[in-house]
Amino acid sequence: MSVEAKRKLLAEVDARRGRIIELLQALVRIPSVTGEEGEIQGFVAERLRRMGLEVDVWEPDWEALKKHPGYVPVTRGYEGRPNVVGVIKGTGGGKSLLLNGHTDTVPNGPREAWEHDPLGAELVDGRVYGRGASDMKSGVAAIIAAAECFLAAGLRAKGDVILDIVVDEELSGHGTLDTILRGYRADAGICCETSGNAVQPGSIGRIWFEVRIKGKPAGIQRRYEGVNAIDLGPSAFPDTCLLKGSMATVPGEDHAAAKRSLVDQVARAAQADPWMKDHPPEVRFVGYYAEAAAIDRNHPIVQTVARNYKEVTGRDPEISGRQGAADIRFLNGFGKIPTVIFGPGPTTQMHANNEWVAVDDLIDAVKTLALSICDWCGAE
Repeated sequence: MSVEAKRKLLAEVDARRGRIIELLQALVRIPSVTGEEGEIQGFVAERLRRMGLEVDVWEPDWEALKKHPGYVPVTRGYEGRPNVVGVIKGTGGGKSLLLNGHTDTVPNGPREAWEHDPLGAELVDGRVYGRGASDMKSGVAAIIAAAECFLAAGLRAKGDVILDIVVDEELSGHGTLDTILRGYRADAGICCETSGNAVQPGSIGRIWFEVRIKGKPAGIQRRYEGVNAIDLGPSAFPDTCLLKGSMATVPGEDHAAAKRSLVDQVARAAQADPWMKDHPPEVRFVGYYAEAAAIDRNHPIVQTVARNYKEVTGRDPEISGRQGAADIRFLNGFGKIPTVIFGPGPTTQMHANNEWVAVDDLIDAVKTLALSICDWCGAE
């Protein structure tokens, strides 16, 4: 691709700066807590259709997901909660690229905890505020805007460009997993999760657990005969205690061994207690579960994104691992799509009150993604 063509593409992004911000604001203003993604996915599908893409809209198959080894138990299915995939068909001779993002968010929390309306998408001092602004509607906006600018610049991709916008990332990752079950594959992927525009070839895993401790019940007047499960309660005597927590894993770590390690540690601690050694706590692994995932930092897709970020900003990108689980576990694992994380949202703002993203980071991400489409897929 010529220097002049790249210059024209970057100029297209700059010319559309206002519209890119408006796209992000529109996404933030649509409430889309996990389980309520229907409206925002309809918005995305219509946007991709207006771009002239081939658009596939379908509801993930809950029953099929239940049979998959990557399934995480959830309490509801996917009626009215479709995945959306838009494809820019390549002219031939290039490599394919999948751009992945999710539209669901965690709940807003109490309004009084927010300085800015969580659904207001207010633009203040170069930041857009609102639930999902960082995690990860800015990433979704960057994906859509990069494709729009690529097409508006009059470019045609040689390889297919797949825009993969999914549901239910926050609880299970089933949206991305179902994309793979649907048959979507690519030579490489970019997941635009929160990274603060760091280039991240890997992410941690996460295992949720519960530890149930049994005490000895006793009446409040004879509490000295009991064993307090949590050692508190001036007018009530708790005879059970449920501890909930999670632990992180790193790429390559054996999750089964990590689970055994926790169980063994709890058992060792119980043996040192006169009550618990005869009434051992119960450890259960329930709720969210995610494998760690990584590709080599020297993989061509990592180098492509890093090179283009430097071309856009003049700075070497931070190369790091994401300190949170991500859907790359499905893309790299079951999908065999080598995928790197790169997105404008700061990980520090993930699930935070007064969540925000910097507009300059959003625009830099759009430019980096647009150039990466050109380099990876080939453009003419």
